[in-house]
Amino acid sequence: METNEILNEIYLGARAGTYGIDNIIESTKPDLKELILKQNKLYEEISSECQEFAKRNNLKLKDINMFMKAGSFMQSKMETMCDSSNSNLSELMFNGTNMGIISITKLINSGIENQELLSIAKKFLSHMEEFINSIKKFL
Repeated sequence: METNEILNEIYLGARAGTYGIDNIIESTKPDLKELILKQNKLYEEISSECQEFAKRNNLKLKDINMFMKAGSFMQSKMETMCDSSNSNLSELMFNGTNMGIISITKLINSGIENQELLSIAKKFLSHMEEFINSIKKFL
C-alpha cells in the first residue's frame, strides 16, 4: 500500500470519529460527554498530524464523502431519537471505535514502512483501545 493511501486511511478514520461524535454530542449527558469530548480531541490531534505529514510530504488528503456523512448522520439521529441514554450512546461510540480499531489494526499489520506513519497509526490505535476500555462502564 502506498504512503498516500495509508495516510488517507488514518485520516479518514479520525475524521469519521469526529463526525460521528458531532452527530451525537448534543444528546450526550455530562458524565459521558466528558469522555467523548476527550476522545474527540484525540481524533482532531490525529487529523492534524496527518495534515502536517501530508503538507511536509506534498501528499493529498481525502475527506469523508457526502454519502458517508449522510449515512452516518441519519443513523446517529435515528438511534438517538429512539434512545438517548448513556448506554445506547456509549454503544454507538463503542461500535464506531471498534470499527476504527479493526481498520487501523489491519493497516498496521499490512506493513507500514514509513516510521512516522507507523507511529501515528500505533498512537491512534492505542488511544482507541483506551477509549473502548473507558466507555465500557456506560454500556
